[in-house]
Amino acid sequence: MTAETAHGVGKCAVVLGARGGTGKNIVLRLCERAPYEIAEIRAVVRNKGRSADEEKTLLFPEKDDRVKLIFGDVLDLDSLRPAFTGAHYIFNAISGSGSRSAKVIEQTDRDSVGSTAMLLAQEFSHSLERYVLVSSQFVHPSNKWHHVRIMLNTLVTGPFASKGIMDYKWEGEVLLRKAGIPYTIVRPGHLIDGPNPNGKEKKVLVAQTNASLGNPTTRFVVAGVCIAAAMSEKAKNTTFELGTDKSQEESCIPEDLFDNLKPHFLEEESK
Repeated sequence: MTAETAHGVGKCAVVLGARGGTGKNIVLRLCERAPYEIAEIRAVVRNKGRSADEEKTLLFPEKDDRVKLIFGDVLDLDSLRPAFTGAHYIFNAISGSGSRSAKVIEQTDRDSVGSTAMLLAQEFSHSLERYVLVSSQFVHPSNKWHHVRIMLNTLVTGPFASKGIMDYKWEGEVLLRKAGIPYTIVRPGHLIDGPNPNGKEKKVLVAQTNASLGNPTTRFVVAGVCIAAAMSEKAKNTTFELGTDKSQEESCIPEDLFDNLKPHFLEEESK
């Protein structure tokens, strides 16, 4: 469902994992957009026993009628169909890292990425304009022996598991690239909660190196870059690392941020 305004037709955005730090920031930053850009924001969370109105008030106390809270679970595709109907942008900010379960991580960070992408390809491609996945730096297998990847990979599943969260995140990326829908994969590094208190953020950097990039990034900035990427043709079908330059500041995301990105990066490896 979209809303017409004097400026045109606003888009519908869906945020999977809207209760989490990055997902919540995506919802809040979508609210910054004018209604002629974003007409409806569907915040998808799992049902924890509260009503949708109670959950919305708890998560998003600042009133914005465009925000619609929808109960859904990425492991239950039927529960997502109401959220996906007529949607233009899908933001996937879900991670199973908080579960402390290797099986949940496998299902969440790999399987659900592939299954939601295929559902969108098969039933909702007529409206879908972009699927944005929040992944992570160091997921590429070329970093297999990097100490940061090793630490993150074994943090939840333990050192003796055959695979860890970084392996599953990489495999989730592969499934998204193979799904045949327009996508953007954003790979931030270390995440910091909240925006900087002075109103300015560190200069945003993007690259396609499969390695680390820059300094830690606030979830506020990650959310803004995800939204800008969803709306940019230059970021269509791209995978990129996201970091910051701590020596410089800027008040907004530069318009030329995605100018040098190469589309279809890593698609050959994903076949």
